[in-house]
Amino acid sequence: MKHGTAWVVGVCGLLFSLQSVAGAASFIGIRPGYAACLDATEGPDLDWIGCSRNEFGFQDVRLNAAYRTLLSKLPVEQRSELRASERAWISARDGVCANSKEDGQGKPLTANDCAVVFTARRASALEVALTSGNIDRLIATDDPSWRGEYGAFAPPGGSVYAYQPGFLSDSSTPGAVLVTTASSDSKSDRSVELFVPDGEGRLRKAVSNSRLVPCAGCGGLHGDDPLAYVWLAQGRLLVVTSGGGRERWSNTYAFKYSDPAKAWILSSALFGEKDTVTGQEKRRLLTSRDFGVVRFEDADPAQLSEFSKL
Repeated sequence: MKHGTAWVVGVCGLLFSLQSVAGAASFIGIRPGYAACLDATEGPDLDWIGCSRNEFGFQDVRLNAAYRTLLSKLPVEQRSELRASERAWISARDGVCANSKEDGQGKPLTANDCAVVFTARRASALEVALTSGNIDRLIATDDPSWRGEYGAFAPPGGSVYAYQPGFLSDSSTPGAVLVTTASSDSKSDRSVELFVPDGEGRLRKAVSNSRLVPCAGCGGLHGDDPLAYVWLAQGRLLVVTSGGGRERWSNTYAFKYSDPAKAWILSSALFGEKDTVTGQEKRRLLTSRDFGVVRFEDADPAQLSEFSKL
């Protein structure tokens, strides 16, 4: 997850799923209130971090309770095996979810839906083991085999500039959003790309957009990188950009997967400005009522600008 130091006014949430969200979430014990919390924060008063922290806290308590109970019921010779398995699992989860190596506005979002879903999955596995008395399947398999393969998706001569693993639905099917650049030139165009696993568990590109994220040197007078962050959470996708000089600007694009259309659709766009001297702020939230049906690959900030006058 690439960070940004520029101002961000807020983000909007939306849902896309590869299969039934409610059923899959309940299977691993994620409370329906989590998705409701994310949806309720849609708009400029977003508190996705609060939603994910609350659900993670619940799932962590659930996991620890199942773990302690199971540990107390196992024969002595199996307790060390369970402890080792739990340590390996924690390492695997943190390796996938806590992927940001930089500080910044996107940093808190690393404790997001990724950690929530992995923890819920592990809690469910512990509860099953508690019922069956069999711990053979409690192994650290939650770390996707493609975790270290992002570099392979860079264009020739380019690189993966930012990445965020996440879950494209509550079914705990992992995927990723990547921002790639064609070269190290700060003026090089960048592409936002969504990857999903194929039938053999290998990532494949599903869709891309080269207009949402400006080049690294296109942030304005301060010279900031305009990419603030990208984020996947509970099937939701956000792309946040920001920059400017005295007048700081921020754009947040939120997408929703439409099963009938088999495409990711722009759900909302939030545009904001802030005068860093006077502190005066302006913002405008647009939805499909304003711009109609816009697919992820067709979303163009230039075409949305006519609706975003502040």
